[in-house]
Amino acid sequence: MNEPKKDIKTMLDEKIDEKAKEVLLNFQELKGIETLIQDNKAIFTYKEKSYRVRMPNQEEVNLINDARETKLIDYIKDSKYMSEDYWRKIWKEKGVDLDLIDAELEEIQDKMQDLLFRLATANLPADIKKLTDLIESKKAKVNELIFKKTDKLQYAIEQRIRDYANFYTCYLLFEEKKEDVWKQVFDKYEDFDKCNDSSLIGKALESTMRLMYSNNEAI
Repeated sequence: MNEPKKDIKTMLDEKIDEKAKEVLLNFQELKGIETLIQDNKAIFTYKEKSYRVRMPNQEEVNLINDARETKLIDYIKDSKYMSEDYWRKIWKEKGVDLDLIDAELEEIQDKMQDLLFRLATANLPADIKKLTDLIESKKAKVNELIFKKTDKLQYAIEQRIRDYANFYTCYLLFEEKKEDVWKQVFDKYEDFDKCNDSSLIGKALESTMRLMYSNNEAI
């Protein structure tokens, strides 16, 4: 009997989590991120100050959804913004078929699932290395295709909404520790949006994405 797909992540964690952590740690050291995920919070230090991003409560989820809906209505009302379907059609006319990219992504991800199952039962170091290298190669190809797709659809309404939701979520859940009390960094989204410290905002956004991913939450 085949193992259920939900066990893939567990098997991957057991076999190559240490390598993944090492890669991520190296990336964090290069970027100076050093974010700690703990108790549904992503904590980091910046310019000797402590910051964190936490998971939203239900009221905050509602606020995020309301903000996303309001922004979506604004985009739909403005004729200069176009949908993802529009951009897919335009790029296909120029020789870039994003539907084929989607199909290729799905095919590669299916192959990766098979590789992960094989990795979970591999014992010989040579087999483990071979499978791990293949997985890394597939991941690199996935990243390449996702980047190409995202680049072509970055101006679509749907992508703009996703980006806005990410920023709004970060603004709402971004806190600074002051005298042992955690307080929201920005009182208004406009203040967050106009912040000149791009490094701080970048760290906060990266922490938000990592936190949501670690909790299997989609913004």
